[in-house]
Amino acid sequence: MSATLGRALSLLICLVFTGCTAKVNNVRVDTAKIDARGTAKLRCGYRLQSVIDQRPSGDLAGTLGFNLLTVKNAPDTVRSQLLQAGFADVAGGGSAVSVEIMRLYFNQNLYTKLPTVVYRARVDAGEPFLVRSQLASMHWSSSEESVYEGYSEAMRDANSRLIGVLNARCP
Repeated sequence: MSATLGRALSLLICLVFTGCTAKVNNVRVDTAKIDARGTAKLRCGYRLQSVIDQRPSGDLAGTLGFNLLTVKNAPDTVRSQLLQAGFADVAGGGSAVSVEIMRLYFNQNLYTKLPTVVYRARVDAGEPFLVRSQLASMHWSSSEESVYEGYSEAMRDANSRLIGVLNARCP
């Protein structure tokens, strides 16, 4: 094959592939559909001092197919879920717990969906500690419902792990 023919073939291949680009949609996740209520409850008094969004990617929260997901009000969602688990509000009694949302995203490859929630928590002026959801599942569906199920399961798992750490500190 001559060099000219090789370059022409390479150019043709590049043109074919660049003409087949997929459109990426921006999808705002409705946090009201994330249900992280679980059975884990606090056994002693803790008050939720603050919930701060520290995600390095801001509101970006992963992908599903050709959809770029965003979660706009993550701190409000996490605060609401933790208050339902038995935390007192800021003015309540007990040790102060501060929670930073380090990651909240959904990723999917051909066979696995991986919703991830990571918190960095601190009790009073103690050392911060990380809590991470440990979920992954074999799931082929790319439905909107699977996104909400994934976020809900990951947040429920992270919240349960946080409550477990805090309950272990109870007298």
